[in-house]
Amino acid sequence: MVNFSKLAASAKKAVDKAGGPDAIKQKAQKALDDAGGTDGLKAKAGDIGDIAKGKGSVSDKAKAAAGVVKRDEDEAAAAEAPAAAATAGTAAAAPAPESADDDPDADGIDEEERERRRRRRREGRGAGHRHGGGGHRHENR
Repeated sequence: MVNFSKLAASAKKAVDKAGGPDAIKQKAQKALDDAGGTDGLKAKAGDIGDIAKGKGSVSDKAKAAAGVVKRDEDEAAAAEAPAAAATAGTAAAAPAPESADDDPDADGIDEEERERRRRRRREGRGAGHRHGGGGHRHENR
């Protein structure tokens, strides 16, 4: 049975430790702004949803989804870099504009994953793989 009095006291203690409700709200707002606002989160969720619905193994999908998150973290770091350089009194070079062809995550996988898949197709599947190749053989006894 759940002791709700203990649960409420624990939650209040955690909120107080974090600086109160206003501090938590400010941290949440900053995280939302860093992620590109609600539109940025919707776009990221759409990208990850497309990856989840696509073809491939769970492992491949997880890697591709991590690539989406990493891409967004890299973009946030790049956006902060010019501001930090301006604060330091130096001018930062503007990043070159990217075309849709340059985006490694355009279809949910990065270039390294694409190359790995190409290599696997060229090599073919050997014995012991799930999808063909014959596996191992048993002799009649």
